[in-house]
Amino acid sequence: IPFGVSKTVLLYRARRYHCKCGKNFVENKEHILSNYQMTQRYLFYILEKLGKKVSFKDLEFSKDFSEKVNNIHPSIKKALRAECRNIKYYLNSEKNRAYKNAIGGMIIDLNAQANDSTLAHEIMHICDIKHKISKTLNKSLKADYNAICTKANGDVYKYMQSTYQDAFVKRPTGYYVMRPEYRAVSDILNGLSKGKDHFGYGHDDKYWKKKNRIEAEALAQISRIYYENNPTVVKMIEELFPDYSQKALKKIGEVYNVGARIH
Repeated sequence: IPFGVSKTVLLYRARRYHCKCGKNFVENKEHILSNYQMTQRYLFYILEKLGKKVSFKDLEFSKDFSEKVNNIHPSIKKALRAECRNIKYYLNSEKNRAYKNAIGGMIIDLNAQANDSTLAHEIMHICDIKHKISKTLNKSLKADYNAICTKANGDVYKYMQSTYQDAFVKRPTGYYVMRPEYRAVSDILNGLSKGKDHFGYGHDDKYWKKKNRIEAEALAQISRIYYENNPTVVKMIEELFPDYSQKALKKIGEVYNVGARIH
């Protein structure tokens, strides 16, 4: 991987431990993805080189994004507008992702299925990477979720289906899932249950095991909700997460100095 003008190779050997209980384990390696023998930074560097670099204006949905962002919550509006033109964009066939590259640049990879809502989601990940917003909201997020679990008597799926019937649609298999417009709510609830509750949109339990992933995804998804600005979905998220939704908007507003002019 390049370091300045020099080619640099890093060799890393993970330490292995033997517990007196009889179990063996390897130290936590957040900088290396599971089953990989290269760092995340190097992997993303390769993907960056393979992807097609485009400007913000070159994105086919940039015009829709620029128009829509003017009519959303001021905190989300300020954050998205402040960051959207300071990011390097790459088009590829892989997953959508936002990250900081090896030299500190902010990168967003977008696949063929990405749209303006995806862009809003990934830009908020960039905001979070830069300012560590989601970590300050973790207690509020968990407190609201615990309140949901209490109301649901432990069965959040059943509670959601009975409380928000219009938000669900029946699949041919007979299983009820949330409609596409509620995908962000679905993902947040899926993450907070650590992959146990499935509402149609989410990830497997392995995805949620990474440190800080749940709160990071919750922030990006709630930003997607306020960007899409569907009144019914906004009403739902504010009913389910009253404290978190307000604190998230407030914190984003503080970080991006809402009220000041955007240049």
